Amino acid sequence: MSITASRLRRLAAGLAVGIVAPLLVALVPAHTQAAAPAPAAACSLTPTGGTVTKVIWIGIEARSYNIRVPSGLSGSVPLLMDFHGLGSNAFFQEVASGWSPYADSKKFIVAYPAGSSWGQGWNLLPNSGDSTFVKRVVDQVKATYCIDSNRVYAEGGSLGGYMTQRVLCDHESTFASGVSTISGELTTGCTVSRPVSVGVVNVEGDPLFPTSPQSTDARNAWLTRSSCETTGTADPNSFGANGRVYSCAAGEQVLWRTYTGTSHSYPTGAALTDFHNRVWSFLQANPKP
Repeated sequence: MSITASRLRRLAAGLAVGIVAPLLVALVPAHTQAAAPAPAAACSLTPTGGTVTKVIWIGIEARSYNIRVPSGLSGSVPLLMDFHGLGSNAFFQEVASGWSPYADSKKFIVAYPAGSSWGQGWNLLPNSGDSTFVKRVVDQVKATYCIDSNRVYAEGGSLGGYMTQRVLCDHESTFASGVSTISGELTTGCTVSRPVSVGVVNVEGDPLFPTSPQSTDARNAWLTRSSCETTGTADPNSFGANGRVYSCAAGEQVLWRTYTGTSHSYPTGAALTDFHNRVWSFLQANPKP
């Protein structure tokens, strides 16, 4: 079932909270990518004509996600799953993160899952109902559209950053890599069967998730999980950020970035453009092995 996102967005007005602060993710060299599988004969690349809402049933529970399929797609295309923060929702995540117009220009599909009904949040326990729901969303999108299964990525802000880590832990055979923004270490259990490329980005003065110790704890946890070096290479940029890139087993990477600032929201203007370019470059450089 599909409905126009603009109609529902008006109903959701006033629920949003700022979820991620000014950030960037560095451009890093790509390692060898497996050849993209041929699209299924019955799959579609028909554009949605904007962002639409889909309903998916988990048992007797109806869950929803928003999806945007740009025009002009061909072959097998990447899929980005973008997770909203606590108290927010899929509609405002689309506006705050700005991924939809970027997906239009770079020609990939982006989906915005809606969290649990309790406070528009996410259950971060291993293999929770929310984690199962996200996997079902990916499966449904792949069953409908021509998705490159080696390039299914995750990104999210605040609690959505934690959810990004959750699905990378639970579904590393589905997700290639992800970026967790303005979050901390996922402490509810995570065992991966292969090294996973993860970006961890924080703002030094963020009132909810300051750089120390949340950012370094999350970084160190992924360095261990993905069998990475512990020194890394300096990764500065022109927006006042500090960070490092760490090489991991079999060519994976962990990207660690901290930024000056005191807010808890996505960047705007030129900084948002740079954020998109750097995050997308990192994800594209780290497909599923």
